[in-house]
Amino acid sequence: NNAQLFAPGSESRLLTSVRDLEQFGDRLAAAQLLRAGTVRFHPWEDGENALDKLERIRARESIGILRDAVDLTYTATEAAQLSEALDRLGDRTGATRWARAAIQEDPCNPEGYLAIARSYLRRFRRNDDSVAGLHALRYLTKACQLRSVHRECLRSLAMLLLLLKAPGAAARVLRPLEKTFPQDPMVLALH
Repeated sequence: NNAQLFAPGSESRLLTSVRDLEQFGDRLAAAQLLRAGTVRFHPWEDGENALDKLERIRARESIGILRDAVDLTYTATEAAQLSEALDRLGDRTGATRWARAAIQEDPCNPEGYLAIARSYLRRFRRNDDSVAGLHALRYLTKACQLRSVHRECLRSLAMLLLLLKAPGAAARVLRPLEKTFPQDPMVLALH
């Protein structure tokens, strides 16, 4: 039961579950679990380091495929995914360029806004950069307005609100997920 992974003092159990997911090749689920854990147990340096490592591995594994996809069938979603991978690999200029291209390609698609927001959210979490936190809030709000039940938008906005010490607001943001995906890691991390 994933809910037990978020009980007080369960950090090592959560890391073990993440390693198990990685061994089974489910890095996306591992990243979602770790992201929720870093919020639940904030500040949690071991979790932050594991999440950073995992996200970089995922970015390295997907960068070639994403570049090919953008070259072949350029869509806003693919451009945003390439942006996120570039950001995780430290290419902020390329990441910004592709996120802005995604927004320009389809201003009604939340993915470009979400890519920019996540970059700012990482800077806010890592460096306690309040300006980055404000930018993250701005772009997450826009992304959530475009698609009100977008799981990644809601998760990221809830994460930011929890880091800003606003658990009530975070809980309200996650209500749509709580109803449809009660086992979502971020939902479980709030309880």
